[in-house]
Amino acid sequence: MGAAFQGPEKRQYFRVSPALGNPVSVQFNWQDTTINSQRVRDISLGGVAFTMSSDNEQPSLGTTISEIDLEIPYQGCVPVQGVVCRYDTLPDHSTPVCAIQFTRIPTEAERKLFQYINQRQRELRWFTKES
Repeated sequence: MGAAFQGPEKRQYFRVSPALGNPVSVQFNWQDTTINSQRVRDISLGGVAFTMSSDNEQPSLGTTISEIDLEIPYQGCVPVQGVVCRYDTLPDHSTPVCAIQFTRIPTEAERKLFQYINQRQRELRWFTKES
């Protein structure tokens, strides 16, 4: 078992990375500022991690964001609520990564998000099978 071996998944939800050609976007208002994701790194039914401009003031850890709009390919706008649970930076140490854990997803929004994640998972499986 080489370096490619991965242990069992410990996360509660399966995560996918959006395709570069069909990105997911995140937008919410915080302190009279509209925050837009630069790039979503991964998304699941449990939350989303995305890069954001370092020019934006960042909500504190534990901040509840009551209206988050996820723009999902082929599914449209998916409204969710969440709490800021983590900050990291990319290896360049200048681009912040924000992780939000979803706390409320309306039923229709959850269905759309589930469909997107399943579709993306199939795409990733097909792509890696062909390689």
